[in-house]
Amino acid sequence: MAPIAGLIAGLLLFDVLINLPGWSPAAPVSSALAPSVDLLLVAAALMGAATAGRGPRIVIRTAVCVLLVFLLGYAAGTRFGFDVAFRLFGGSAAARPAMGYLLSAGAVAAAAGLAWLFSRLVIQGFSHIVTRSVFLAVVALLTVFQVVSGRHIFTPSEIPRLIRNIGLS
Repeated sequence: MAPIAGLIAGLLLFDVLINLPGWSPAAPVSSALAPSVDLLLVAAALMGAATAGRGPRIVIRTAVCVLLVFLLGYAAGTRFGFDVAFRLFGGSAAARPAMGYLLSAGAVAAAAGLAWLFSRLVIQGFSHIVTRSVFLAVVALLTVFQVVSGRHIFTPSEIPRLIRNIGLS
């Protein structure tokens, strides 16, 4: 029962982390807990890590952390401006960029550290085949419900927009 609780907690924490840049005080719960396709990508990668050996598991966890740092940075940058860390501080011309770089490095380290901790919970939860199967069945049912009903259960991914804006598409 502990792995299932860890899996649920890990997925909820990842969901909050992914939705953090888009959090809205007008709808605090729904903006923080809206499941997205990005969450499903993270879950799929960590499900693969749960079945892999120790070496590949670390590589997959690291890749998930890097992906999330990029997604969070991009989502925050598009919402607040990519120079938000530099605009937060007034003062001299030399102190402003230094504080901006320090704030950016701290945010990257915090996001990567949290993603690393949350990924452990999810991997432990996916360690049993029954848990993985039930998760896949629930996601499949929710996806079918979304298609049939037209209601949006999963919000769109940020990855296509990121790629389009970078100019790689």
